Amino acid sequence: MKEVRKLLGVTFPAANKAIGDLETMGILRKVKQQSRNRIYQPHEILNAMLTSMDIILDQAQNPRVG
Repeated sequence: MKEVRKLLGVTFPAANKAIGDLETMGILRKVKQQSRNRIYQPHEILNAMLTSMDIILDQAQNPRVG
């Protein structure tokens, strides 16, 4: 939370709420399940990036003719 507070320039409650909202929406997923030094993964963002990469690689390997 400390890093989020510094990055956004907000209070602890505001940073905590923002992280909680993103977690509720499924955008972030808690990786480390401790109350301190929590680590989150941007799950939905990573999924979107990997899906896009799969499409690009598929198109490169199977170019359409015509």
